[in-house]
Amino acid sequence: MTNVRHILFALIGSLLLLCSYPASAAILEVYPAQSGTPGLADTPGSVQGNSVESAPGFGDGSWAATGVKSNYYATPDQLFGHSVQVSDVLSMSYWTNQIGFLGSNWSLYIYTMPTGVGDSKSWYRSRLFAVPGDGPAGWTDWTTDTTLQFTDTNRGNLNTTGYLSWSSITSGPVTLNNLTAWDYSGESVKFFSVQTDSSATSFRGLVDGLTVTLANGETGSVNFEAVPEPATWSLCAIGLATALWSLRSRPK
Repeated sequence: MTNVRHILFALIGSLLLLCSYPASAAILEVYPAQSGTPGLADTPGSVQGNSVESAPGFGDGSWAATGVKSNYYATPDQLFGHSVQVSDVLSMSYWTNQIGFLGSNWSLYIYTMPTGVGDSKSWYRSRLFAVPGDGPAGWTDWTTDTTLQFTDTNRGNLNTTGYLSWSSITSGPVTLNNLTAWDYSGESVKFFSVQTDSSATSFRGLVDGLTVTLANGETGSVNFEAVPEPATWSLCAIGLATALWSLRSRPK
């Protein structure tokens, strides 16, 4: 009897864990209205869910900026279940829709783990970011393969113009804008992040479908949704109800 109870409690725990994560371990679904949204480290209300617009292949919704600085962070462990070095990352991409507003856009940031020696800030060693600029009307897929160029304003004399390709960053030492050299390739990734510009108070553009592909073929994605899918919650509820009913119906 004790073993049966242990098994059922383990089943309930597994179902609860399953309901906390997307159906596929390779796709992390996040919702701005959800209390304690993982990785949404900014002022409450800086993003809203858009249940009408979505990037191709990424569900039925997306996130909309509200004119307040927004910073979303995803860790390698959330996307892949293990640590990742810069040199492990083959490519990255994400989708934006500027909704008619030009002059600002969602940007892609990469933070690496601090080591205590030569760190840019106390909480990260390096910060690389790519500002895509204006895109055409509708959804645009920004990718490190073709369109995104990175910069390091902490080490490169505060020049925000992107000039480093991702392939050069992952290959070894690169020459920064101030003509110094730095090797990011062996650093461990702390966060993959998409962020808005703090000065773009009129920006209401959308973001969706952040995808990170590793050199070993693994792919992790973030699906920015407006609200959880009803089917997902129904499946969780049915599973939990079944487990609880089985536990109650066992003979004492």
